[in-house]
Amino acid sequence: IEIQNVSFYGKNALIGSISGNGGAGGLVGFLKTSGIMKIENSMFSAYLDGTKKIDPIGGVGGLVGKLDLTRQIGETGPNMDDVTIQNCYVAGHNLPYVGDSDAILKSTEGISIVGNKYVGGLIGFGKGPLQIKNSFSMAGTYATEIGNGGLIGGYQTPDYLLVQDSYFGGTIKKKSEPNYCAGIMIGRILSSDGQNPLSEFNGEFRRCSYIYRESFGTSLNLVGSVNGEISGVTMCTATQTDTIKADQMIVAEPYDDSLPKIYPYKVWTTESGKTIYRGDWIQ
Repeated sequence: IEIQNVSFYGKNALIGSISGNGGAGGLVGFLKTSGIMKIENSMFSAYLDGTKKIDPIGGVGGLVGKLDLTRQIGETGPNMDDVTIQNCYVAGHNLPYVGDSDAILKSTEGISIVGNKYVGGLIGFGKGPLQIKNSFSMAGTYATEIGNGGLIGGYQTPDYLLVQDSYFGGTIKKKSEPNYCAGIMIGRILSSDGQNPLSEFNGEFRRCSYIYRESFGTSLNLVGSVNGEISGVTMCTATQTDTIKADQMIVAEPYDDSLPKIYPYKVWTTESGKTIYRGDWIQ
């Protein structure tokens, strides 16, 4: 399965909001394969509502809602180049949704991706080997039940999960309930049976970053269920963003009229050979 050069965007465009089983995704709701899986040079810039989906696991993500890459892994490990999300982004929306559907999106500024369980900027819920490269999300996420993260909502046995040269710059809406789990980069990681949260992250981040928001406070972990230190992720602030600062002028087409027409951060995605960012971000 290969998805390349796909762009979905619109100021008041809404994906989801219909009942049914499975995940909800900006590009793909549910993707399962034991073969090649590549999503490259693609973007999503709209509202996403997965709250009406009925699924015991859940999965609502800006690119893919539910991703199953389970496969037999030999002694040398998987070929990570066969399971890649690269040069992709999910844009933010600063203003609430103004259409006819979904009370959550209509009442919450800065949140454009909502669901019940495992909500992420790029991937809602995933399992199996995966590498994410040169990708980012500016979308705000919220889960009504459990598990939302900036890039990934939930991941099962992330032993072969690699995220590199990627960043998150949106917001995380976290409920104050004691069993609720959210993380800046990943909302929650789970055991092989998908039932129990793991307290140790066996995946890997390389040269990743996030922009700190006051709403994160001091209690929001990089990976929601992991309290220990995780390497490979740098914290930026709104005024100190050297690790994600754009190295060229990137034309922006924001929905929020108060934003400039120049996007300040890195974008690896191109449209017909041109680099354009479509959507909002937090100044």
